[in-house]
Amino acid sequence: MKEVRRLLHSLEEGYGDRLGDHLANRSLVLRVDQAGHAFIKVEDTLVYPVHSGVIQIASVDLMVDLLAEYEPGAGLRGPHLLVPRPLLRIVPGKLGGEPHVADTRIETRALMALANRGYETSQLLEFYPFLDAASVDQAVDLERQLNRNLTASAA
Repeated sequence: MKEVRRLLHSLEEGYGDRLGDHLANRSLVLRVDQAGHAFIKVEDTLVYPVHSGVIQIASVDLMVDLLAEYEPGAGLRGPHLLVPRPLLRIVPGKLGGEPHVADTRIETRALMALANRGYETSQLLEFYPFLDAASVDQAVDLERQLNRNLTASAA
């Protein structure tokens, strides 16, 4: 995180107000190289701060997207770390970084806990009338995937 903050600070000097627009639109891509250096892709350019006011441009082909969905095999699948499903979000600083239904404060694990107690999607929608069935289904699907990951990694 320290390196990411340093990178964002360096980018503020070069991109100014446009950096804020990219952050608001979630059009930044965070990547890391094999040495663990963080890079951010902004406006089709991948950059890394060398020191104050100087940024290095890098090749996208040499990077791994740390936020992207990850499938190492054996049925494991890590979610995208900002948008784990189309109607779900993970926002650092909101709900402690827990997955939740977009534009709400309803955590996916709260919906899963109710589903585990036997509540159907239609019943959950009675509890949360501002949600839709797709959001509830995606929340339960995400939590089931995360539970499968934990079960498989514990074996």
